[in-house]
Amino acid sequence: MGLLKTVFLLIDKNKQEPLLESPAYRFFERELKAAGISRQLLFDPEKLEAERSSSLIITTECDWMDRLDTAAYCCLGLADPGFSADSLVNDDPFILDVSVQGDMPLPSFPGAAALLLSLQDVSASYLEMQLCHFLGEPFVVAETGHLILRESTPADFNDLLPLILELPDPPFPVVEPDPRLKEAYLAYIEHAYQFFGYGVWTIVERSSRQVIGWCGLYNDPELHLGYVIHPDFRRRGYALEACQAILRYAAQDLDTEIVFARIRRENTASIHLAQQLGLDILLV
Repeated sequence: MGLLKTVFLLIDKNKQEPLLESPAYRFFERELKAAGISRQLLFDPEKLEAERSSSLIITTECDWMDRLDTAAYCCLGLADPGFSADSLVNDDPFILDVSVQGDMPLPSFPGAAALLLSLQDVSASYLEMQLCHFLGEPFVVAETGHLILRESTPADFNDLLPLILELPDPPFPVVEPDPRLKEAYLAYIEHAYQFFGYGVWTIVERSSRQVIGWCGLYNDPELHLGYVIHPDFRRRGYALEACQAILRYAAQDLDTEIVFARIRRENTASIHLAQQLGLDILLV
């Protein structure tokens, strides 16, 4: 992993036993261990001593939020330590399904970056993404032998503009003139990654640190793969390398299988790449 080194579970001591005995917690602990992230249990917010840039706090106690410095620490609320994944929306652990609560009021965690229904299926990469967003850093989705795939930033716009215009179906409305297009791009990168947990990401060549492409996942209406590489960096295997990394990320971290790509009819190179990846092809 990257920035995240420690997760603090801040809970009422009376909730310790049901939490530690729940299948959701056991999954969560295995996930952290596999990622090399340490876990600490705390029962008093006043005893929290954490490094802001490498720690994340998950708390079950909404009444303790005013005792936490949510401006200094990335905090997530946990609605119910023993909650079942059957109540999650679209298998998303950080989107609440209001309907499952019945007449019970939803817990409120003022200042929290997100609200988890359960620890079940919360990946280490999701927690890393939340910390990156809190710190204002782009989340690195994957690193390969030649490439870094990370969230796009405002500074990427000029490099990405000609590539965005090449996509057969960009993830946001492509409008001209250029100022309106930039507004749409900035709105997309501000909201899409946090809301969905995925999106179209910037491809950076490791050796030169140059922005060389845009590649990722978006809905229209089904989740599919989109990719484009700058002409100066084509025929180097970069598109295949980036797409393989994204498909692994989708399978391992999003628990999602991507089955198709939408490609322009005249783009024979992209059609061949999609065939190599085993994707169904929708020509436009």
